[in-house]
Amino acid sequence: MASEGIEWDALAYHRSPSALATAYDIFAGTLFVRRKIRERKFDVLQGGYMATLMGALARKFSGRKPKLIFDIRGFFPRIHRCGRLA
Repeated sequence: MASEGIEWDALAYHRSPSALATAYDIFAGTLFVRRKIRERKFDVLQGGYMATLMGALARKFSGRKPKLIFDIRGFFPRIHRCGRLA
């Protein structure tokens, strides 16, 4: 993917306390994505629910407007059960 100019990053996920941890993860992710947008001038951001939310917030506060691609893969619990991921 790197040879095609595609970057993938993983951030730490905090489980508890639930609501506070989620708010923190969204805030930290938004700052991370905003910094990446400013440094790299990305054209496109892609992610699932949380990553797309972070990307949307980062776009708002970065002054740049890369396109957002929402990826729903893995949403349905049945997919996880059938794929033995549950």
